[in-house]
Amino acid sequence: MKKIFILFVFVFNYFCFFGQNDKPGLKLFSTEVEFRPFSSDPVGLTYFKGRFFKSDNFAYRAGLNIYMQLANSKPINNLGKNDKDFKSTFLIGIYPGFEKHIGQYEHFSPYYGFDLGLAMKISGEKYTSNSGVVTETTGAWIGNSEQAYYVLGLNYVMGADYYFTKNLFLGIEIGLGFNYYINSKVKESVTGQEDQTLDNQSSTLTFGLNYSPFIRLGAKF
Repeated sequence: MKKIFILFVFVFNYFCFFGQNDKPGLKLFSTEVEFRPFSSDPVGLTYFKGRFFKSDNFAYRAGLNIYMQLANSKPINNLGKNDKDFKSTFLIGIYPGFEKHIGQYEHFSPYYGFDLGLAMKISGEKYTSNSGVVTETTGAWIGNSEQAYYVLGLNYVMGADYYFTKNLFLGIEIGLGFNYYINSKVKESVTGQEDQTLDNQSSTLTFGLNYSPFIRLGAKF
């Protein structure tokens, strides 16, 4: 992560010294990442978004969200001995859409648009006691945390980009829309016992405001 941040600082300074103030024009690409300037990891690499400007004011967009967590641990049981625990979670989401930029400003570019969200989350856990008893769950972690799901969403988005050089911009974005969640069935198997269903598949439809809790840091090509 430190090497990536050093590379980012180098590229940032290059564009600052050699770029010109401008907004994106015809048939230009832009890409962006999460930017949290006051956190320990200022540049996030779990969400990426790219845009293709078909005209000065119209762009196709696509977002990609990828997250994976694999955790091995050796918790101490009530006998003072080590058990083994392995947890896994994987999330992937794609968000195609379009946006319409409005106004004729030199550095500032407000826009609105729509995007479609398709995401999938997979979770599971395997706990092996010191005595050899294995408890394994699919669809969630033990205790029903990190439950897996599928989601389909449609959102109206509003945002703005500020170009502080020809090639770099900062932006914010909020959205309003629907998300339809299908929560996965949660199953548990324990050594010497019959498998059981802890939670049946269920669905939820939500509507409301959503926003990105980070600044968008992007570059155009």
